Amino acid sequence: MAFSPIYYYKKNRKQRSKIFIVMGVACLLYIAALYGYEYISSKSVPENTRSIYIIAFSVCSFILFYVAWRHRAYSATYEAVITTDRFIVKYPGSPMWSFDIKISDIKRFEHRNTLSHAGKGDLVNLFIQPN
Repeated sequence: MAFSPIYYYKKNRKQRSKIFIVMGVACLLYIAALYGYEYISSKSVPENTRSIYIIAFSVCSFILFYVAWRHRAYSATYEAVITTDRFIVKYPGSPMWSFDIKISDIKRFEHRNTLSHAGKGDLVNLFIQPN
């Protein structure tokens, strides 16, 4: 990098896919734990409960592994850089979320708590001075 950043963050989808793999394996471990419980305790879980449990965790595991595969197959990199004079965000595949602005053009950052139909949430706005 030709400039000296104050803040630099870079992460790609391949790195992010690891979390989905771990969650998919955890779903399979839950299924194994059900069988382990039945084996160790010599008690049988009701058939409908077992079926729902196995189907639900199998579907979740499949979806998580699919998302991980998509992240690895279609890798892209998110990058954020702050220097003494620029604020740059490169968001993969989204020009609307990507920007490169001068620090002097930033009027203010605003953080608000919002209440919507989805409940309480945080909202951060970046206000830029018009040229």
